[in-house]
Amino acid sequence: MLIQKSYRDSLDLYDAVKKDFPRMRVRLNGVLQSDLTEFVQWIRNYDMQYLQPILLLCNQNAHYYYYEKLYNILAKHDYHLVTRSYDAFKSAVPPLPLETNVTLLPIMKQVCVKNEYEVIEIAEPDHDKIVRKRMNVEMIVDLCQSSDVLIRIHLF
Repeated sequence: MLIQKSYRDSLDLYDAVKKDFPRMRVRLNGVLQSDLTEFVQWIRNYDMQYLQPILLLCNQNAHYYYYEKLYNILAKHDYHLVTRSYDAFKSAVPPLPLETNVTLLPIMKQVCVKNEYEVIEIAEPDHDKIVRKRMNVEMIVDLCQSSDVLIRIHLF
């Protein structure tokens, strides 16, 4: 995995996940996770071979993988890609746009990494941004076939 090159060792990876875990939603078999230690312990008890690939996908570096590709395409057309912002006045607790869904079942073992973006245009340096599109991006990794990665983009 290309993401793995970002970390010197397992401890460096765990520290990155520990830092990012509170800043994103992580679900395991549909259940929202709030405690990293319990999350890691559950995966270790299920099957140790999946721990490192899952941790590699449970930090913000995983989102950079597809972000860079999308940004490079949009920048050629003078558009920018930013994580979707939310109106703080509409919700007491703003939603977290980064999400990682881990599915470990006998028939399916996959991780889905999601983020919400805005495609913006800045007309003049002293003007506000203009949101041209919103998009949800999902990167789906099949843990049984490490070479199978699907990126799905939903524009709205």
